[in-house]
Order: sequence, then structure tokens, then C-alpha cells
Amino acid sequence: MNPQRAGEVFWSLPNLAMVTQGKWLRRPSNPTTQIRGLSIDTRTLQPGQAYLALKGENHDGHAFLQQAIDAGASLLIVDNTSDVSHLEDFVSSDAIASPADEIAPSEPFTPQPHSFSVGADSDQPQIKQPESDSSVLYQFPSFAVEESDSPKNHGHHIGILIVENTLLALQELARAWRDVLCDCNNKIIAVAGSNGKTSTRHLIHTLMHGRMVSLDRSPANTGEVTPPKHNTPAVDEERPDLWRLHQLVGTQSPKSFNNHIGVPLTLLAALPEHDFTVVEVGTNHPGEVDVLGRLIEPDAIVLTSIGREHLEFFGNLNGVAKEEASLLAHLKPGGVIVLEREAAKRIAPYASPPRNHHRITYGGGSVGDQTSDASLHIERFVQYADGMSFDVMLPGQKLLGPINVPLIGYHNAVNLLAAIAVAKWMGVDDIQLNLGFLAITPTPGRLEPRVFEETLTTVIHDAYNANPDSLRAALDVLEGLATGGDEGYEVVGAIHSSDDLDDGNTLLSGAGSYASGVKTSVKQPCTVVLGDMLELGEHEAAEHDAAAARVGDMLQRGVLTVAVFVGPRMCEAAAGLKEEAGLRHKVHLYPEWPKNPGVAVVARGIAAGQTILLKGSNAMRLGNLMVEFERNFE
Repeated sequence: MNPQRAGEVFWSLPNLAMVTQGKWLRRPSNPTTQIRGLSIDTRTLQPGQAYLALKGENHDGHAFLQQAIDAGASLLIVDNTSDVSHLEDFVSSDAIASPADEIAPSEPFTPQPHSFSVGADSDQPQIKQPESDSSVLYQFPSFAVEESDSPKNHGHHIGILIVENTLLALQELARAWRDVLCDCNNKIIAVAGSNGKTSTRHLIHTLMHGRMVSLDRSPANTGEVTPPKHNTPAVDEERPDLWRLHQLVGTQSPKSFNNHIGVPLTLLAALPEHDFTVVEVGTNHPGEVDVLGRLIEPDAIVLTSIGREHLEFFGNLNGVAKEEASLLAHLKPGGVIVLEREAAKRIAPYASPPRNHHRITYGGGSVGDQTSDASLHIERFVQYADGMSFDVMLPGQKLLGPINVPLIGYHNAVNLLAAIAVAKWMGVDDIQLNLGFLAITPTPGRLEPRVFEETLTTVIHDAYNANPDSLRAALDVLEGLATGGDEGYEVVGAIHSSDDLDDGNTLLSGAGSYASGVKTSVKQPCTVVLGDMLELGEHEAAEHDAAAARVGDMLQRGVLTVAVFVGPRMCEAAAGLKEEAGLRHKVHLYPEWPKNPGVAVVARGIAAGQTILLKGSNAMRLGNLMVEFERNFE
């Protein structure tokens, strides 16, 4: 299928009406108008795009229809339960169609690409396309704005399509567009799991985007998995003796767009002429992954971990495992599943992938038989204050390394294993992988180190999200830095403690620590700022108590110099630490954060010249401290 033609057909007015099962409230004056993408936010809407009005709990996109018209929208997609009477100023009575007026497409439906801007006039996630990544934007042919389409007259020419439910319409558009991507050989890679989704998704895109793959030989890939076919390569016809090379190009979910709105928007941003799209899949209620899986129908699935996420709704780890495993049923036949070693064991009772699929496993250290069933595992690991170095054992006892990347945390090395597995599946060889390693940067808000050289201060921003497992991993990182310092510390395999086991003495997915390489003398003073963990349900008190106890132990051993707790849950759990000998002046409690005290007050109480960890759920807004730290530490 020709990608350009596919896009023109998909974004034609008859096809959009058919896919959404909409009816014309007002037909556009020019029935051949070519829509140039989709927006759910009038603040970022570009002329020529369709505006789809979503309803949220606190805001309704239908209240911004006039703004969409003023911004140059070519089409309004509205909900049939919404009041659009305020549009009657520019919708003449003879232009309004009967609700029963069916749309008759002029040609068969064949989906396709676009440029799009998304954010939220309703309570939906916001997307801003990164200006530096031209791969995210589909460029339509330039067009001249006729005089009749000027802002003064534009409202009298715009089409209004009414649908049963605008959210369902968005999802149906995404589902249809996914079929176009499939026909054009764009491989959809879904990344799911309790922890590490965003970092792994980012790493996969970084390792593959821009890398060269050969089409004339079978690259050494992970396991016995045949790399997929890629789109048209660049061929040097004058040198047929040269291998044909093709540069991989792809897109990924912006930020953490991983829910019932973000996933459709991610798919609609994907381009059919590209080789891959990395889609992050999240959940906080049972059944959500299954719904998203039906939309995505991925060619590859990465499952990073099974951990204690959203226990308020899933109840226990088995509930989490069942939810995450539901994605596998939607894998395309012949696809590949990349599983973290322990997650693979967790989901086994619930997984039902198609019979014809490939399986790759990956894991942490190489102690005993812990990785005997892992296709890839870490052989050596050294952590520094601002990066790490490690080796990876590939199938066939092939060693890849040393890999040096500016990431911190053993679990990030494990996340990188998943990215390596996917890149190998796509045909990326070791030389191109090394170029990908050079392009890796920390994921914002996920163990993201910020070094203030003037004041010898390092802030580790890990406050985008928090659950018991990710909190433990962050404290492991801090403990390693405190005891190992700039000299680095080595981890020879993952050594597990009783904290890594569930009630049945089964290892938690992704569990691991730095215990084997920790030294006893403090090399670097450290402070931790901990905020509440949300959506833990009946486990809330116990998990916050466990976190406070861990921090108290680190204070007593001198690993931490100061601990700051913010939010009612954390402060209640940590209140007893104030009574322990020697800790009264090392523990600070702010249950009414951020109202009392303010962000600036808390920031001023944290000294420079140390390593500071920020960890808490995104709703706690600990990231606001970064602005104050930039003022205080630079």
C-alpha cells in the first residue's frame, strides 16, 4: 500500500464519517476537503485539522468548539448528547442534516496518517509533539487558504460530524489506523508491566530509531527469531555488491500516554512509512489492558515486571499478573514476546498468547540458576554517581559489552536488556547497538540525575510515579551511591532478601538489590524526600510503614543524613522515627505539603553538597522542588 495515498483516503471526510459511524449535523461546503490530522486541544490545534471534543470529569471539550473554529479546524467531531446550539450563529438552517441522514462514503474505507496536535480541553492527558523529532509529524502537502476560508468566513464552511460517543470514536479511528500501519509494515511494539514501562519504551525507541539494518543477510538476533521485513531500503544501484541498508525510523508514546486516551493518540501519531511504533500500555483497573490490547494488536510485547501496583483495585500480585497477562492474547500470530524472567513465571497461569509466537526472556544477575531460563542476562555491573557499566550475555554465550550509559539503578540495566532484545529482533547488529547506547539519556522523572557542579550537589528526580517496588529500587540506588560514592560499586549478580519475597516465598518480579557490592563506610552524604504512594488500597498502611522503617534503618546506619517525609500517609508512617534515639533532628514531617509549608521553604531546608533523592507519586508534585533546587544549587 502506498503510504501517502493511504493517508489521503483515511483522512477524507467520507471515510472519517464511516469509521466513526457519524452523521452530518452540518455538511462541509467543500466535500473534498482533506483533513490534516486530529486535535483534542484547541490550544495546539493547527489549521486544517479535525477537532474532536472529549468530555472529562471537570471539563468538556464541547465548550471550546468556537475556539476550534477560530483556530482553523476543518471539521468538528461532537457527541450527540452535547448541546451545540451555540454554533447556530454560523450554521444556517438549510445546512443542518437530519439526525438520520446517513453518510455515504464515496469510496471504500482504507485507513492512514496525519499530523496531529493533542492536549486537553477536557480532563485528558496532554501531548505536545517534540519539535526536534520530525519523525512524529506526518507532513501533508502544503495548501493555500482561500479567501472564503479566512477566519471571518471559516465558520460557515466547516463540517460538523455528530457521533454516539467521541471517546469511542477516537478509539475506532485509532483501531482503523492501526490496520493501515499493519498493511504498510509498521511494527507495533507494546510495552507493559508494573514498573519500568516508560524507561523501557524510551530505551527501545532510542536503540532503534536511526539505526541501519541490512536486508541482504540475516543479522545475529536474539534467539531463533527471524527479524521482520522492513520498508523500502536505500539501494545503491551502481554498487550491487554492497549490502542493501535500511535506516529504521519510528515513533513512540509521548510522555506516559498509556491509557484509553493516550494509546489511541499514540497510534494516530504513528506513520505508515515508518518501521515501528512503541506504545506504552498502562492500567489501574481490571480489564483496561484487554481493551487496549484490542486496539493495538501488537507485533511484539515487552512485559517489564509484575509488582505491587494499584493494589486498591487489583487486590494482590495475582490480580496484577492476570491483568498484565491479558495483553498476550492480542499478540499478532508470529509475533514476539519479551518477558522479564520473574514476570514470565508470574503470568504463566493467566497467559494465553497465540500458538505461533516467539519468546525471549531476560533477567538480572547470573547467580546460581536464577538466569538459567533467561535468553539475556547481566554478567557484570558497576554503578557510578552519574552512570553505569555492565556486560550482557546473549544467547549462545555471546558477550556484549562493556555497555556504558548515563543511567543509574540496576533495574535500568535490566530495562535496557529488554530494549536490546527488541532491537535484535528488528535486525539491529552490535555495531549499530553501540551507536544506540551513545544516544541514551535518562527518562525525565525516572531516576533522572541532575548534577549541580558548582555546589557538588546531585538531585535524583524519581517522582513521576511511586509504588512499593519502585520505591525500594530507588532506595537501593541511593544506598549504593552513599556507600560506594564516585568510585563506583560492583554488583556480581542479584542477591535477594526476605523483602523481595511475597507471602508464598516467591521472588517478586524484578526484585534485586546491591547487597553484594555495598561497603560499610559512607562515601557521600545523602538526603531522601519521600511522598505518599497512592492507590494501594488495604495495603496502604503496611507499605508506608515498611518504607518508613527502611528509611529509619538507613538513618541509623548513617547511610542517610536527613529524611524528609511529605503527605499525610508518609508522615503518619514516619512519626515514630522522631522518637528514636538520635533521629529527632534528622527526620522532618510535612503532612500538609505543599500548602504548609510551601515548596520554597522545604527546598531551603535541604543543604547542598550531597545526593538528594525525590520519590513519590506524581500527585505529590515533588518535581516542583526541582525549580527551587535550580535556584539554590546553581
